[in-house]
Amino acid sequence: MRQPGERTTGAGRRPACAQQDLSAYEKYSRLSDRYDRIRIPFGLGRVCEAIGESARLSGRETADLQILDAGCGTGQFIARLAAEVRFIVGLDGSAGMLQTAQARVGNLARAALLRGSVLALPYADRSFDGVLNNQVLHHLPPEPTPSAERYGPQRQFLAEAFRVLAPGGALWIGTCNQEQLRPPTSPYWYLNVVVPEAAHALADRYVPMDRLEELLLAVGFRDIRCSAIVDETHFTLADYLNAEGPMDPAWRSGDSVFAWYNDAQDRLAEHLRKRLVPRIENGTIQAEINTSEARRARVGHGVLLTAQRP
Repeated sequence: MRQPGERTTGAGRRPACAQQDLSAYEKYSRLSDRYDRIRIPFGLGRVCEAIGESARLSGRETADLQILDAGCGTGQFIARLAAEVRFIVGLDGSAGMLQTAQARVGNLARAALLRGSVLALPYADRSFDGVLNNQVLHHLPPEPTPSAERYGPQRQFLAEAFRVLAPGGALWIGTCNQEQLRPPTSPYWYLNVVVPEAAHALADRYVPMDRLEELLLAVGFRDIRCSAIVDETHFTLADYLNAEGPMDPAWRSGDSVFAWYNDAQDRLAEHLRKRLVPRIENGTIQAEINTSEARRARVGHGVLLTAQRP
C-alpha cells in the first residue's frame, strides 16, 4: 500500500483534481468562520464504533488503519480519529473550511489536510484502509436533467472511494434518508415550521437509500449496512431546541438547507416573520418541537451506512 500522502499520475492513476471551492449550492468559504458555532460532530461516536468493527472484521487493529476523510469540512472528526488510527487525511474543496480545519488539527503528527475534489481523489489505487464521507453526497453537482444517471456525481465518488480503498477496506457514509428530511413529518422541527419548501428541495438532492445501495453494489462494494442515529442532533441540544434559533444567521449557518435563501433573504425573512414568530408569541412552537423530538427518537436525524470493498 502506498503512503496516503502520495499523489500520483500516469497509467491507471488519477491526477490531482482541479480545486473547487464550493459545494453545488452552499458557499462554504463565506460561512467557514462560524460554521461550528453550534454545529457538533454528529455521528462521530458511531463512526468510531464502525471503524473499530471494520478493523475487527479484517483481522486488524484500529491503530493500524490509514483513513481518508473525503469532504472533511472544518475537521471536526479528524482530531478524534487521529488519536485512534495510524494516519488520517482530510480532503475538502473549500479553502475557508480547510483553514478552520487547520486551526483545529494544528500540528497533529498523524493527520494531514489537502484541498481537492471528492470526484477525483488525488491518491493512488489502494491507498487507504477506510474512507469517510460525512454529509457530503448531497453537495455534489447535480446532473442537468433527470435521467437514469441522475446520481452520476455520487456514483463517481463511490467509484473513486472504491478505487483508493485496499481490499477489505471500508467506506462509511453519513447521510439522511427521505423520512428524516421531508416535511410535514420530518424530525427536524424547523424544516416543518419555517422552510418546508427548501426542505423538499434539499431532500431531492439526497440519494434515496435503496438507490444508494444499488450504486454501491454497482461499483463493487459488498456487505452494505445502514443504521439510524437516533440519540444525537447536528447542533448542541440546547441550541437545537432553541425556538428562536432560526432568527440568528449564525444558527442558520449550521444547516445548509438555509442556503436556498442565499439570494432570497427577503423571502426567508418573510417565512420567519409569518411562520415562526407567531408560534413563538402564542406558545404553540414548543408543542411542535416536542412532536418532532418524539419523531427523532424513532427515526433519528441521520444514518450511517457502511460498505466493504471485497
